[in-house]
Amino acid sequence: MKKFLLLPTVLLMTITIAHTQPQSDAALLERARALHRQVPLIDGHNDYPWAVRANVARDITRLDISKPQPTIHTDIERLRKGGVGAQFWSVYVPSSLQGQDAVTATLEQIDIVYAMLRKWPETFELALTADDVERIFKA
Repeated sequence: MKKFLLLPTVLLMTITIAHTQPQSDAALLERARALHRQVPLIDGHNDYPWAVRANVARDITRLDISKPQPTIHTDIERLRKGGVGAQFWSVYVPSSLQGQDAVTATLEQIDIVYAMLRKWPETFELALTADDVERIFKA
């Protein structure tokens, strides 16, 4: 009896699997894009402020991310193309900096983030809460 019960189950599973059509790559991609439009992709770490501080004396015009920047991981075009909906701008301080030097490096990078907000207000807005992120993403 067990053999007879097992056989219909196996046949049913085989038929179901054989007739289930996987979604095409194009359909899956469109589904992912639709989800991506509804939910912000949040990048949790970006070292652009450190790159500006370390490489161009805190002058964002000398490392202008409104133009392609192949020497670093960030520019506005790539952020948009990747669908980044929110970005944490890291204010990284290496362990080699201690005391007042570490505080200064941190504050300088915070100043760089605020300079970015002033320079590219059509692209970046400061979000201090989750509600801010949702409001900005929907705008």
